[in-house]
Amino acid sequence: VQPDGSQQPLCALYRSATCRRLAEELIAEGARRPRALLERVRTRMVAFDELSAACGSSDFFINVNTPEDHANAIRRKSDE
Repeated sequence: VQPDGSQQPLCALYRSATCRRLAEELIAEGARRPRALLERVRTRMVAFDELSAACGSSDFFINVNTPEDHANAIRRKSDE
């Protein structure tokens, strides 16, 4: 969970034995949002405070959707 409280289901660990079958079922049903999977499996949300001491944690939730976003992320790492 981001510091602002937003859930980030792509920054996660999933038990493949459980989640793969459910993910395939959801996709077949037309449910393609990762949060749909979280609603069907036992989930433990982790607050960012629990991870903030981990190396690289400041980069956990950088949004990279475009080539420009990617270039900015690379530039940011170079500036550190």
